[in-house]
Amino acid sequence: CVARSWLALDVDGLDARVVAALTERLASAGDIRSHGALMFDVAQAQGLHTTLHPSGVALGLRLGRFHTARGAYGAARLVEERCLAAAERLLGDEHPDTLTSMNNLAYTLRKLGQRESAAQTMRLAVEGRIKVLGMGHKHTASSVQALEAMQTALASSLSDPY
Repeated sequence: CVARSWLALDVDGLDARVVAALTERLASAGDIRSHGALMFDVAQAQGLHTTLHPSGVALGLRLGRFHTARGAYGAARLVEERCLAAAERLLGDEHPDTLTSMNNLAYTLRKLGQRESAAQTMRLAVEGRIKVLGMGHKHTASSVQALEAMQTALASSLSDPY
């Protein structure tokens, strides 16, 4: 049957190509000036960033950045949690994209006022980045600096009686 063979498309390959195209289009997700033009792509990305393909992780990172730039931290958290779970499952705990997912989630948790969870998540990102990238890497240094700031803020909030 002709229709049956048409349905036997390479869905995984198609999904991977769509995810890759959306990831490329969302490269400017951190720039809020481009958000109006990205709304359709964001809607499409919402359903695809947790695909069972490693490229879905990169799409999730861009989607999280989009929500963060808009100040939509609740939406960013949902995306980043899914992205982290997918990265751990598909890429492993020590993959650079997994560590970036952890780092981004920690920043979002901090913005949501969840200081302890933010510091704990950033600590894991720092430990992984030191192990995988080394102390001299710019991403490691950035995460170490963020963790120090989070720990300082956490310590001062614990000592403040009000």
